[in-house]
Amino acid sequence: NEAPIAPEVFALYQNYPNPFNPVTKIKFATERFSDVKVTIYSILGEEVSVAHDGKLGAGTYDITWYGKDSKGNKVPSGVYFYEVRSDDRVQKGKMLLLK
Repeated sequence: NEAPIAPEVFALYQNYPNPFNPVTKIKFATERFSDVKVTIYSILGEEVSVAHDGKLGAGTYDITWYGKDSKGNKVPSGVYFYEVRSDDRVQKGKMLLLK
Protein backbone atom coordinates (compact mmCIF):
# COMPACT_ATOMS: atom_id res chain seq x y z
CA ASN A 1 0.00 0.00 0.00
CA GLU A 2 1.80 3.07 -1.25
CA ALA A 3 0.65 6.49 -0.15
CA PRO A 4 -0.47 8.79 -2.99
CA ILE A 5 2.21 11.23 -4.12
CA ALA A 6 -0.20 14.14 -4.56
CA PRO A 7 -3.51 14.95 -2.90
CA GLU A 8 -6.66 14.20 -4.88
CA VAL A 9 -8.59 17.33 -3.92
CA PHE A 10 -8.15 20.98 -2.98
CA ALA A 11 -8.46 21.04 0.81
CA LEU A 12 -7.89 23.50 3.66
CA TYR A 13 -7.07 22.30 7.17
CA GLN A 14 -7.35 24.10 10.50
CA ASN A 15 -4.32 26.27 11.24
CA TYR A 16 -2.06 25.10 14.06
CA PRO A 17 -1.51 25.94 16.75
CA ASN A 18 -4.86 27.64 17.30
CA PRO A 19 -5.07 29.78 19.41
CA PHE A 20 -1.55 30.93 18.61
CA ASN A 21 1.11 33.42 19.72
CA PRO A 22 3.00 34.67 17.79
CA VAL A 23 3.27 32.14 14.90
CA THR A 24 0.83 29.77 13.21
CA LYS A 25 0.87 27.50 10.18
CA ILE A 26 -1.91 27.36 7.60
CA LYS A 27 -2.05 23.91 6.03
CA PHE A 28 -3.71 23.16 2.71
CA ALA A 29 -3.46 20.76 -0.19
CA THR A 30 -3.89 21.20 -3.93
CA GLU A 31 -4.11 18.42 -6.45
CA ARG A 32 -2.84 20.48 -9.39
CA PHE A 33 -0.34 23.16 -10.37
CA SER A 34 -2.09 26.49 -9.77
CA ASP A 35 -1.81 30.10 -8.70
CA VAL A 36 -2.20 30.09 -4.91
CA LYS A 37 -2.83 33.11 -2.70
CA VAL A 38 -3.08 32.91 1.10
CA THR A 39 -4.59 36.08 2.56
CA ILE A 40 -5.18 37.02 6.21
CA TYR A 41 -8.17 39.20 7.09
CA SER A 42 -9.25 41.00 10.27
CA ILE A 43 -12.62 40.26 11.87
CA LEU A 44 -13.86 43.40 10.04
CA GLY A 45 -12.93 41.84 6.68
CA GLU A 46 -9.95 44.12 6.09
CA GLU A 47 -6.91 42.57 4.41
CA VAL A 48 -4.11 42.31 6.98
CA SER A 49 -1.41 40.39 5.11
CA VAL A 50 -0.70 38.13 2.15
CA ALA A 51 1.19 35.11 3.48
CA HIS A 52 1.78 33.58 0.04
CA ASP A 53 1.11 34.62 -3.56
CA GLY A 54 2.52 32.50 -6.35
CA LYS A 55 2.41 29.27 -8.29
CA LEU A 56 2.55 25.94 -6.46
CA GLY A 57 2.62 22.39 -7.75
CA ALA A 58 0.38 19.60 -6.52
CA GLY A 59 1.10 18.84 -2.88
CA THR A 60 0.41 19.67 0.75
CA TYR A 61 1.78 22.93 2.13
CA ASP A 62 2.25 24.70 5.47
CA ILE A 63 2.32 28.48 5.07
CA THR A 64 3.63 30.31 8.14
CA TRP A 65 2.04 33.54 9.36
CA TYR A 66 3.98 35.48 11.99
CA GLY A 67 1.08 37.57 13.32
CA LYS A 68 2.19 40.66 11.42
CA ASP A 69 0.49 42.94 8.94
CA SER A 70 1.77 43.72 5.44
CA LYS A 71 4.03 46.46 6.87
CA GLY A 72 5.67 44.11 9.39
CA ASN A 73 3.80 45.43 12.43
CA LYS A 74 2.53 42.96 15.04
CA VAL A 75 -1.25 42.73 14.95
CA PRO A 76 -3.41 42.86 18.10
CA SER A 77 -5.01 39.86 19.77
CA GLY A 78 -8.26 38.77 18.21
CA VAL A 79 -10.01 36.66 15.62
CA TYR A 80 -8.55 36.53 12.12
CA PHE A 81 -9.63 34.74 8.97
CA TYR A 82 -7.43 33.07 6.40
CA GLU A 83 -8.42 32.52 2.80
CA VAL A 84 -6.66 30.12 0.45
CA ARG A 85 -7.39 30.77 -3.21
CA SER A 86 -6.23 28.24 -5.82
CA ASP A 87 -7.15 29.45 -9.30
CA ASP A 88 -10.96 29.83 -9.12
CA ARG A 89 -11.38 27.82 -5.89
CA VAL A 90 -11.58 29.43 -2.43
CA GLN A 91 -11.63 28.01 1.09
CA LYS A 92 -11.61 29.94 4.37
CA GLY A 93 -10.79 29.31 8.02
CA LYS A 94 -10.80 31.14 11.34
CA MET A 95 -7.99 31.54 13.88
CA LEU A 96 -7.40 33.23 17.21
CA LEU A 97 -4.31 35.23 18.17
CA LEU A 98 -3.89 35.46 21.95
CA LYS A 99 -1.19 37.56 23.58
